[in-house]
Amino acid sequence: MTDLEELVRGLRSSDREDRIYSINAITSLGPGAVASAIPELVALLDDSDETIARLSLRALSFLELPNILSLKPRIVSLLRDPRSGVRQTAAFALGTMRASAADTVPFLVAMLNDQDTGVQMHVMTALGRVTVDLERTVELLQQVLEHEDEQTRDGAEQALREAYADARSTDTTPRPADPPPVRPLKRRTVRSLDEQESRALADSAAHGRALLPAGLALQGPEDVVSAIAAAVEDVRAGKRRITDDEAADVGALLGEQIRSVTDWSWVVFSADGLDRSLLGLVNSDRSLVCLPSLTVYDNLANKPRANSIPVLFHIMAKSLLPREDADSLELIR
Repeated sequence: MTDLEELVRGLRSSDREDRIYSINAITSLGPGAVASAIPELVALLDDSDETIARLSLRALSFLELPNILSLKPRIVSLLRDPRSGVRQTAAFALGTMRASAADTVPFLVAMLNDQDTGVQMHVMTALGRVTVDLERTVELLQQVLEHEDEQTRDGAEQALREAYADARSTDTTPRPADPPPVRPLKRRTVRSLDEQESRALADSAAHGRALLPAGLALQGPEDVVSAIAAAVEDVRAGKRRITDDEAADVGALLGEQIRSVTDWSWVVFSADGLDRSLLGLVNSDRSLVCLPSLTVYDNLANKPRANSIPVLFHIMAKSLLPREDADSLELIR
């Protein structure tokens, strides 16, 4: 009998410590070992001991994607388990599935009002990882930002950052939550717009608005950003085409929406790594810079990636970007 077979047999032991040891040992051996013990680990999800049930679910969450997806209905059912530790781990497990668990968003949203703060935190993190409808998920998490509990508000902020980070990547490998990516640009120059440039910016933004579908009731910046994101999706899907100049106009329009809900201001920005000077937005202490046209180009060029425009807008509007040193001018991508 191999060591792995002995560990799997240990999962069926009547001794609690033997079961816990076997679960942890199998988990440490990796997804292949866990896959060999799926029936036994699934059976332990109903164990009366919360620690054993939670550790078994955690072990299953490290399975390769095809195997973990086959268990998705069972994991969703555990969101309603009476044991808070199991509910937390169920949310974690769904988060490891990334976009493959996008259909579980309604179940996760229903758990945002869980009485256990730890469950709320895990659910918010999972939402940031599995979301496909970024804009809707941001709306839900923004509601949590008003929660009376500071730890819960912090969890919503982290989940928003996770949603934005995932929008920038097609990587589906489980990984720790990261803040929105920033990139230092060296030998940079920044100056305010002159009068002529300000007029050109206003004209460009007006041209960008004209590129949006006619007949839309655009009541405010969020509506405009939603329309911009929809237009980008149409281009990515081959439903329409826009030129590079038109993409720059859309970027100017996006920047105007950001500026209208923040204290950021327009500048002319150039640096190593950029092939020409661009219009950018900087915050009050010039620790961060955003180049809206570059954001639009990125989303048009990288079709497999989720559309990050709505999430970037909401994160900037809520001042959720990581703090940087004054005058460091880190580029938000």
